[in-house]
Amino acid sequence: MDRCSESREYSFMYNESNEQNLQIFKENLLQYFFYTTKTKNRVIKAIDNRGYLDDYFSLNVQKRAWYEIKYDNPDEDEAYQHYYNLLHRKINENGGIYKLLHSEEDGLNLFAYSTFKKGKVKIGKQEVKIFKYLKKKNILTDEEIEKITTFKKSDDAKFYLCISRNIIDYIFISTNQSFSSCMNMRGSYPYWLGLPSMVIDPNRFLVFVCKGKISKCSLKGYDFKHFKYLSRS
Repeated sequence: MDRCSESREYSFMYNESNEQNLQIFKENLLQYFFYTTKTKNRVIKAIDNRGYLDDYFSLNVQKRAWYEIKYDNPDEDEAYQHYYNLLHRKINENGGIYKLLHSEEDGLNLFAYSTFKKGKVKIGKQEVKIFKYLKKKNILTDEEIEKITTFKKSDDAKFYLCISRNIIDYIFISTNQSFSSCMNMRGSYPYWLGLPSMVIDPNRFLVFVCKGKISKCSLKGYDFKHFKYLSRS
């Protein structure tokens, strides 16, 4: 996995949205957990201050660190699957191109996932881009190439792992997710009353996997922006 660039990290949730979440939580939502004034102040202090884990993980100002999950499995690569199936269809339409597409003897295997990932093939002593080569040989059209590259560029096909010590991520550990648990704030309240105190624990952090998309949820009449988790721990 590679850590996302700083600009990419803040594109998942803008700082303005993050600050609005925290402000609403501290000023409005925190009261529903019925903490003492001392405990409330400890929670607010922990939200605003950096701990050793924040520095250890190099968390950003939102107390998050984002990593893009790199998949090396061709079965999980939607762009490659479209590319592979398209070439096979071309073979069915014109069997004469099989040798050109699948020539192990010349070291040219355009079906190989490694070739697709690299994006280039060696023709003689020169490396050329796959799609430029396939277009030149009249195997793929501009429209077909554009379709494949659309899959490659689509954020929907990407997954991200986030290390977080952001209190809002703790609050939505189950609430408004595709799964549930006793910490769902729409469930019986005794089970979720401890959610804000998680941020006080200097040894605790949350890891979740998502597609980097924002969802909205209303709690006690207040609107929050949060991430939909595919899994979390």
